[in-house]
Amino acid sequence: MRNRFVLLDGMRGFAALMVLSFHAVVVTDFMHLDSFYLFVDFFFVLSGFVLQPSMPQDFKKWGRVSLRFVLNRILRFWPMVAAVTALAWIIYQIQQSDPNAWPDENYTNTNFRNSFLLLQLFIPAAIGINWALWSLSAEWFGNLAYIPLTGIKWNVGIVLGIITGYVALWYGLNNDQQFIGDSWSFGSGPIAHWEAFGRMMAEFGFGLLARKYLHKLEKIQNIWLFLVSLAVAAVLFWSHSYFQGDIVYWTTYFAGPVFVFVVIQAAAYNPDPERWLGASLTWLGKMSFGIYAYHVVLLITYDHIIPWPEMPQNAGSKVWQSFLLTKIVTTAVIAIVLAYQTNRLIEGPIQRLGKRALKRL
Repeated sequence: MRNRFVLLDGMRGFAALMVLSFHAVVVTDFMHLDSFYLFVDFFFVLSGFVLQPSMPQDFKKWGRVSLRFVLNRILRFWPMVAAVTALAWIIYQIQQSDPNAWPDENYTNTNFRNSFLLLQLFIPAAIGINWALWSLSAEWFGNLAYIPLTGIKWNVGIVLGIITGYVALWYGLNNDQQFIGDSWSFGSGPIAHWEAFGRMMAEFGFGLLARKYLHKLEKIQNIWLFLVSLAVAAVLFWSHSYFQGDIVYWTTYFAGPVFVFVVIQAAAYNPDPERWLGASLTWLGKMSFGIYAYHVVLLITYDHIIPWPEMPQNAGSKVWQSFLLTKIVTTAVIAIVLAYQTNRLIEGPIQRLGKRALKRL
């Protein structure tokens, strides 16, 4: 049970649903969920926390452990990415079968290939296929960058990774403004180039350190600090909406320390996975990757099928509130169904076969 973090499983699923909600409203005039982009930073911290035991711990077995880690990451990422990319391609072909449909410049064969290969970090045009996959691109290349670092003694490598992340984040936020945008103009946000890589490196590193020293940090785990950590996280989300202009993404500098505080405290609470609450949290965590991977494709498809209400998009409009709520709930349900079926029919079988092959190796 020490390696099972049931509450964190449920929080991961909740975070995936919150990112879905953010993407459902981000293209409208409703700014109420604008700060929910920070849940991706929570994913990065949680990923480092979960993956730390499987990463190289010293250089004596570095080659074998590194190879096993990379192959496991491939088995984790690409079955779902392949299924989601295939669905996006099929939906687009169906849409283009309408003689009145205009081709979308984002949906080229090159972008589909680059999206499948998770090259969004270097080729932002591929993000147009599925906005959510940029974080998988950042995590994949961030994982590769950390492999030679985690085995260095006294955590020098991990600390170096965190510092590298902050330098990359600072450089990206200050030199890629045309791509990122700000509160007053449309932009893509810090989801490519140095800023995306920096977010992952810094936050993943915080997660690694938290898991490595969890046995010592258990002394400060209690319900009161857990509540304090949630309050601090709430302030982080609120602060994004408070500050406007070019510094709107300054919150990414603080996301790592804040979310690692939450993760450390939440790791202490593990409902029995055999009972309904623990089982529900574990199941939601299992579905989280599929929810995250599928939801953008489903949101785009929803907008092609269901027309937007009449303008204006004012916050007090009950019509728009009802439209967005229906969109979020419908997309979430379909994403969960697709995540479950993909895990059962594609992802699960491929991962089981891969693990058997790794044992033989």
